[in-house]
Amino acid sequence: MAFFPTIAAALVAKRPWLTVQCPACLQIAEVDLRRLDRHRDASIQSLIPALSCTRCRPNPPFARLLRLAEWPAR
Repeated sequence: MAFFPTIAAALVAKRPWLTVQCPACLQIAEVDLRRLDRHRDASIQSLIPALSCTRCRPNPPFARLLRLAEWPAR
């Protein structure tokens, strides 16, 4: 089983930027975990359905979590 840290653990580690990718269209997006309205003890994996690609609707594949970072890549 893969290990996914909690949102609180990512924030304590000063890695609030989550990079995700759509496996279908390969679009990459970045999310600031500090701005999400989620419980801090929730796993980062629990964000996958909410982060699914909007371009691939109505049946998007689940988003692929790529990395946690201190700063956005752009």
